[in-house]
Amino acid sequence: MSGLLEPLSGLLMQGEVELSAMPVEEPGERAEVLALLREAYWHYQLDLAGPRLPFAGATALAAASWCLAACWFVVSRQEPDEFVERTLDWQPQLRDAADHLAADLTLRYLPRVLQRARLLGREDGLVRAIARLAGRVPLSGVLLDVPPGRAEIPTTLGDHAGLHLLYAERFAANPRAEWLPSDGPLRQMCAVVLARQQRALPVPVEPSGAAVADAEAVAEEQSDSTRREDG
Repeated sequence: MSGLLEPLSGLLMQGEVELSAMPVEEPGERAEVLALLREAYWHYQLDLAGPRLPFAGATALAAASWCLAACWFVVSRQEPDEFVERTLDWQPQLRDAADHLAADLTLRYLPRVLQRARLLGREDGLVRAIARLAGRVPLSGVLLDVPPGRAEIPTTLGDHAGLHLLYAERFAANPRAEWLPSDGPLRQMCAVVLARQQRALPVPVEPSGAAVADAEAVAEEQSDSTRREDG
């Protein structure tokens, strides 16, 4: 096994990871790992609209460890699916905006991990583990070409307008009804971003009568969002 510091540095600075063994936190390296995450977090916030967010170190560390483990399972064929899924069975408690952003610091790289896993024909425990996590970390999960599973998309990401805009922009890049919040400011921001692109909110696939009614409701909602923006 190897430590976290070197592969994490590669991930955050080059977006790439080189691994010769499964990365696991080594005794005595936590302070350096947290310092690396903290510095990357502050730089990451420079492009985020809205007020600055504090560094949620515990969440950032847990997400980074998860992401690096997933990277290892892409290249390693030694571990059985049961071990992979058990190792990656993380249920984060994202209580506020800082937690959402701290998790996204490394989990925003998951689309590459998922893509490479699928290119290697790994529709297996790793792909299932990524799919299960997706709905639990919506800011990162919306980037993935998987549904959110049983998780309900929140109506807000800690009441932070910058995170709402970031989510909406990611959503607009690949709008899928299952990733559209049912209500609240996050849904409103998705409607505004799509309206600026002269695009409609996606409509859930339902029986024909319900689909028509939903389409009309979505059109009215988007019209209201456009009027509020213009006003």
